[in-house]
Amino acid sequence: MDSKEPWTVKDFEEGKLKSIVSDEHIIAAVNACEGISTEALKGGGIKELVGALEEIVFANVHGDADKWNKSVDRANAALELIDS
Repeated sequence: MDSKEPWTVKDFEEGKLKSIVSDEHIIAAVNACEGISTEALKGGGIKELVGALEEIVFANVHGDADKWNKSVDRANAALELIDS
């Protein structure tokens, strides 16, 4: 297995992390998720939010107001998923 980040579910083997993931990575991941419910993490809201934020940055850099507005709406919808 390649040791490059990010890791995915494919990097898990029979419920155990493969050896390249250190305790430090696990602790950092747990700390980063503080305050986010398990349901929100499993529901895809975080991934959706990250995608929307990437679109917002792209639209801002390229001066695309319509894309920016749509991306803000997408980000708000993702936040609703996370907060529910």
